[in-house]
Amino acid sequence: ESSTHIITKDQFLKETGFYDLILIDEVQDIPKSDLASIRARAGKIVIAGDSDQSIYPGNCSTPDEITSLLEPRVHKLIILYRLTQRLRNIVKSILPLFVTSSAIISKPNAFI
Repeated sequence: ESSTHIITKDQFLKETGFYDLILIDEVQDIPKSDLASIRARAGKIVIAGDSDQSIYPGNCSTPDEITSLLEPRVHKLIILYRLTQRLRNIVKSILPLFVTSSAIISKPNAFI
């Protein structure tokens, strides 16, 4: 019987089991040592994150550390659907090189 087990990173690190698949959101907020522990107990890992959105400065993984430890296949998101056209226009007026007519350009430190 197959089941989905959803837990926090801290709960996971207290366990010892092996998982076929682990999904990690906001990977940039996980320390390098924790990523190594997670990698050792996973068949596959799917990650998403953006180092420019880190909420734990000084205790996070850098893009280089994430790449080195997890060797991800990177898919850059080039369209941001969260913003309305009005907000895109405001951002474009402030940062014209950062925004295309229909998208906010992906940053190099984003993983998915």
